[in-house]
Amino acid sequence: MRRLPIWFILGMLSVFFVGTPLFAQDATLAIGSGAGTPGSTFTVPISMNNSVEVQGLQFVVTDERDVVDVESLTRSDRLTSRGFTLSSNSVSPTRTNVVIIKIGTPGLPSGTGTIVEVSFRVRDGVFNGTYPIKLTGVMLSDAVPNTISSGTVDGTITVTGGQERDLTPTGITLAAFTAASDRGMVTIDWRMGSGQEVSGFHVLRSLTATGGFERISTDIITADEEGYTYLDRDVRPNVTYHYMLESATTGELFGPLAVRVDPPGQFSLSQNAPNPFNPTTSIRYELPNTVQVTLKVYNLLGQEVRLLVNARQEAGFHTIIWDGRNVAGRSVSSGVYFYRIEAGEFTKAKKMLLLK
Repeated sequence: MRRLPIWFILGMLSVFFVGTPLFAQDATLAIGSGAGTPGSTFTVPISMNNSVEVQGLQFVVTDERDVVDVESLTRSDRLTSRGFTLSSNSVSPTRTNVVIIKIGTPGLPSGTGTIVEVSFRVRDGVFNGTYPIKLTGVMLSDAVPNTISSGTVDGTITVTGGQERDLTPTGITLAAFTAASDRGMVTIDWRMGSGQEVSGFHVLRSLTATGGFERISTDIITADEEGYTYLDRDVRPNVTYHYMLESATTGELFGPLAVRVDPPGQFSLSQNAPNPFNPTTSIRYELPNTVQVTLKVYNLLGQEVRLLVNARQEAGFHTIIWDGRNVAGRSVSSGVYFYRIEAGEFTKAKKMLLLK
């Protein structure tokens, strides 16, 4: 969410919100009976019932227990159709100032309905039961613009939080949930309890166990005969990753599990894949420590065809692609070729076959 500088927002407020405070209802948004775990999210709609045209709106979202963060704000169709803009600024760790304005006319006509949806993320605490998040300091302006106050609208504008959010678990259980690192990748396996059915799962990842989890699976992960498996290839050695599972059916979270990706134990050069190939192939090699690496392709006569790597590289698992072209950028002919690595004192060569 893009945040505007506080001086800009205060300047905007001086245009729209000067005068007598608005007659509006300060609402308490509540998460219903249930549980919230670090990294979980929920969304609360903010509704407005107005009998006069509204040109500008301001309110403050306050989390008095300092457990959740405002992650995003989304305008409803009711606002976007009228060209309203939305901005916010965190004036303190527990208070987010929200400003919704419209430059020019017409404003928002009388009516009832959702104006904004606020998405919250549980930061670093676990809570049970009703959790209040207050909506305070509500102010609106009309099309003149004048601040709309209790005397001008006779109490006919209210801004309220929508329904409660119930995070009560639905009874989904996991029979197994494991994660392990092997050769520069993390494999995550899990199984459902017997007799349970879900549409699938998403995998979330973070560098800490207390928050910041982001979805890394692009599609819903479904089960095979052995259960569920996800392979995370986008990892680095000597880093600890934390994983959680999210039910695509209920949104429930499981975990986290911590996995440290260990560096390779020795130098190695793998067979290229695919082999035979056309037109490209991947060459994978492993470095247990940081060294200067040279990787070259040769023909059967021992002539250098292409320099693929010539750099000092960190310990880890590395892959390079050869596109079947020589140093001049021309496609080479079909046949047997060799690739050879020099990494410190380690040297090794393997052959590969290009078929066209």
